Amino acid sequence: MDINRPLVRMAALSAAGAMVLAAAPAMARAPKPAPPGSATNPLINASGITVSNGTYGVPSTWGARTRNRQQISSFEVLLKNATTGTLLDRDTVPASTHSWTSETTAPAGTNVVVTVTAFNSTKKGGSSTSPAVQLPDMTAPTGTFKVSVDKTDNRTVTVTPTVSDDLSPASEVSGYVDWGDEALTGADADTSPTQTLTSMDQPFTHVYPAVQGRWLPTIVLTDKAGNATDALALPAAVILDTNAPTGAAYTAAPGSAWASFTDVVLTETSAPADQFSPVQDITRVVDWGDGSAPEPWAGTTMVHRYAATADSADTYTPVVTVTDEAGNAVDVSSNAVTVTKDSTAPVVKFKYPAKPRNVVKKWRTLRGSVADAGVGAKRVQLVVIEKRGRAWYAYKPGTHRWVKAGTMHRAWTKAGISRMTPSSTGAWAKSVVGLRRGTLTYRAKGVDRVNNTSRWLTHSQTLTR
Repeated sequence: MDINRPLVRMAALSAAGAMVLAAAPAMARAPKPAPPGSATNPLINASGITVSNGTYGVPSTWGARTRNRQQISSFEVLLKNATTGTLLDRDTVPASTHSWTSETTAPAGTNVVVTVTAFNSTKKGGSSTSPAVQLPDMTAPTGTFKVSVDKTDNRTVTVTPTVSDDLSPASEVSGYVDWGDEALTGADADTSPTQTLTSMDQPFTHVYPAVQGRWLPTIVLTDKAGNATDALALPAAVILDTNAPTGAAYTAAPGSAWASFTDVVLTETSAPADQFSPVQDITRVVDWGDGSAPEPWAGTTMVHRYAATADSADTYTPVVTVTDEAGNAVDVSSNAVTVTKDSTAPVVKFKYPAKPRNVVKKWRTLRGSVADAGVGAKRVQLVVIEKRGRAWYAYKPGTHRWVKAGTMHRAWTKAGISRMTPSSTGAWAKSVVGLRRGTLTYRAKGVDRVNNTSRWLTHSQTLTR
């Protein structure tokens, strides 16, 4: 035996393993991305900021710097609120792009900055932030106006403005008023047909010449930044008019109504006419006469439902107050409406099958009728139980099943309620599934359209075959 043979074999195996390891190629490593450069000198072009439908466009530019083997593949650009740091917009642009227009709905007066960061692939490089720029006020003011005529001389007009703006308070919004009477000549000529106002935080007045008529003043509003409106129409000023509108007429129908149920329709059968005010500028307000809040007129009809009162019946007369632009008003009454309170419950009756009545199959459909002397019946409610031997059972109409309840009281409690809408003649019917021999007992009650409810009507029938 050669004691050196195992050693020789091990040496051979070691040599073979070394050859395999030597033959295996080395694992290739991905090259690391070169370090990125930096973004430099970002600036917001304040003069190029635009606004459209409340959205600002904010243009910005920047430079780039790379040293040695630094590279830039893209820039991340952020628009932020300079005061709070809130992010307003962001984007990523290629390295060849050194400009970006962000969008924001931040309000005028917000200070914003742009931060630009260089990247090479996913590796972050240097970033830089622009100086803050305030979003400019580029929107004209808005306003509403109330015009009133002094009833002492019927010529002095007072305008009460309510003005708002992005940045300028009302005290820094100016106005240019054209009172509309510049065409007058001779003794009637207005020496001050236009008026310049330095602020819109208080009422202003104008005295029209002593000429009866309807004038249409306009105003142009300008904020502190110079944003101006188009000419805004003020409410008409009607001078020296003391006559109320005429010709209006109204009809209420039906003349007899059920309280809390009938819709009473008030119709304008004749439109009002006025010496100066167009019909569309004549206001109408309806007082229904029952203590409810007056309602502005809308369209050619108005609808009202009178509430129930303690009395069984009452009479109301709708009154329409018709007012022209000069404030001259007249009350126009319609016909009276008699409103009756329905406080009577419906009457429920059962309809029994022909004799003999002790047969189960004749009671598998329960029938009856309901009548109401007032607004009409809305529904009939039905509950069914049956005594079989010594135990009572409750009927569940939703599942058509009978549930053992023990006593009659428990059966009434467990039984389901069938709710039926009667026919136009008041008839109603309900099938009962699984009825057997025993003592059938059922009860029904009616509910009308103003929720008057009758007492339960009950019937029992012994079924033996």
